[in-house]
Amino acid sequence: MGHLYRNIQLEEIPDYNPKPLEKPLSDLISITLRPLVERQLRRRERPSKLTATVDSMYSAYVDELTYIATCYTLSRVPGARLREEEIVVGTILAKCAQKRWRLDRTFAMKECINTLVNDIRRRMLPENMENASPDDLRDSLENGWAAWAVSHERSGNYGAQSFGLVSLGVVVDCLEQLKEISLAA
Repeated sequence: MGHLYRNIQLEEIPDYNPKPLEKPLSDLISITLRPLVERQLRRRERPSKLTATVDSMYSAYVDELTYIATCYTLSRVPGARLREEEIVVGTILAKCAQKRWRLDRTFAMKECINTLVNDIRRRMLPENMENASPDDLRDSLENGWAAWAVSHERSGNYGAQSFGLVSLGVVVDCLEQLKEISLAA
């Protein structure tokens, strides 16, 4: 049985480097959400109170993501790191003879990425979504939309795709809370 386990051959997955879009925010998701976001931002009753800068959030996110990818790789080769896709999905694709060690690394990686995502969301969203004023939600929506735009501008860079997923979650949560969309099944 041990010989069979060690004989597994994983196919090498080519690096995914999406081509930057010719026109920013021209994808189907952005085209669909843009009118909803713009309608909500026009309804603002006071000036924006944004304090967090999206560029600093993005830089902090990428730095922490790179750290996680480097710390939890199974490879001992200097400079080796997990792929962004592995972290998002929550798995490690590399082969390892020690199943328990790999499971422990995967579990720890998931905990770290959950903490990172929650931190970024906390920076963008109001403290209490249920009791937030519509203008506070619109500020968060503006933050999330700006972060979504940054993820598109830097689409070829490590971390941009997953940062886009986090910011898209913020946008959708704000739109749902503002009753612009309904996600109830």
